[in-house]
Amino acid sequence: MSVAREAKSVVIVGAGRVAYSIANILRRQGTNVLGFTDIVTPSEHVSGLHRSYLGPDDVILSQDPTRCDLVLALSDVSFRKKPGIRKRFAPHGFKVRSVLADEAIVDETATIGEGVVIFPRANINAYSTVGPLCMINSNASIDHDNVIGENVYISPSVTLAGSVEIGANVLLGTGAIVLPGRKVGPGAVIGAGAVVTRDVPAGQVWYGVPATFVRDASA
Repeated sequence: MSVAREAKSVVIVGAGRVAYSIANILRRQGTNVLGFTDIVTPSEHVSGLHRSYLGPDDVILSQDPTRCDLVLALSDVSFRKKPGIRKRFAPHGFKVRSVLADEAIVDETATIGEGVVIFPRANINAYSTVGPLCMINSNASIDHDNVIGENVYISPSVTLAGSVEIGANVLLGTGAIVLPGRKVGPGAVIGAGAVVTRDVPAGQVWYGVPATFVRDASA
């Protein structure tokens, strides 16, 4: 499966290190990155990309949606804001673009939703489905027949074995492993390095090897 390359420029929503990494992917692919928006002015960064800060998100409305797409580049701290941002700007004609790094491997039978970002060396195998607005970081491995809901944040080096189901708005910490056939309910948080051997109910935080309940995600 391939993500179509579009000629339109992009504005990246988010002005942190994740956003700058995504900007590098897009620029290597020949996309014109107009700049970054955020609710606060970004601090200096070695890349110099902080100087392309456009202002708060309202400045998007000064762009022409026929010539400019949005890329949602919010980190694990703020990724749950993405559906609201898409809903806010969609009535004005703005499309949220997917980003696929050239070094990522996505099987031709996989299905990738709108606004998904896939970083270098991520691997998505046969017949898996990735819902809209997901972020799949470097070295993540998504095996066959996985179903991943909307706006899931998959940290670096996460492994999802075959036939795993991940609900919407789930956060999977760095190096987490979900064993075959397991289900992780919507809004759950799986800690870094955890190994999920049982189904995880919605809205719970699980850590450890094997992963066990720690607290409710809203606590």
